[in-house]
Amino acid sequence: MRSLSFGTILMIQLITSSVCMAEETGVKPHEHQGLLQSYDAAPPDHQLTDEDLQRLDNYQAVFYQEKLEHGHRGVVIFRVDASQKNVWSVIKDFPSYPGWIDTVDEIEVYQQQPGQTAVKFLSGGLLGGKTIWHVIHDYPVQDREWGTWKLDYSRQSDIYDTVGYWRVMTNNANADVSYVIYSVDLDLKGFFSSLLEASLIKDSINDATQWVKVQAEDIQQSIQ
Repeated sequence: MRSLSFGTILMIQLITSSVCMAEETGVKPHEHQGLLQSYDAAPPDHQLTDEDLQRLDNYQAVFYQEKLEHGHRGVVIFRVDASQKNVWSVIKDFPSYPGWIDTVDEIEVYQQQPGQTAVKFLSGGLLGGKTIWHVIHDYPVQDREWGTWKLDYSRQSDIYDTVGYWRVMTNNANADVSYVIYSVDLDLKGFFSSLLEASLIKDSINDATQWVKVQAEDIQQSIQ
């Protein structure tokens, strides 16, 4: 049985109370057109140090977090014993997210074209409330290292702002091993927003190191 972290429950409590348990937001535009700096091309290229590689090859994640002008950023790098292709097949499998990610109850792909997918996410809240957010994903059609996402500002979301990216790097010595970078920027509104952002980013990063790793390695093992 899936369980929500304390930080996630607290977020849902605050969001559902602040928006009066918002109904489906439909196609109303978001209240702003982007406060966080989105990635319109390739995201930063992390140069892994010898210390990073030693930690990764010992199956220890490398984690960074920082305060931004708007919101917080968290970055995690972790090892997955699966090829770049299989890691991307998991990341792009949106219909499977509700079964893999604790904080996602439902998804709807509402726009799709080669290289870009717009997805509505829904997470159930307390007292019958719900949290809805719309995200545009720029993910590769052909294999490449990176893919980015940002909030869809043409649709209203309960999350104030979020952007981020994945980078999937192949181990030069073994094509069936990948080093995966997940970066998320999060900006919330409200009195407790700063504390919540840091907590939720940590939750999101912990989740990412689990569901991507587990699912991609399952695929890799099934074809060996």
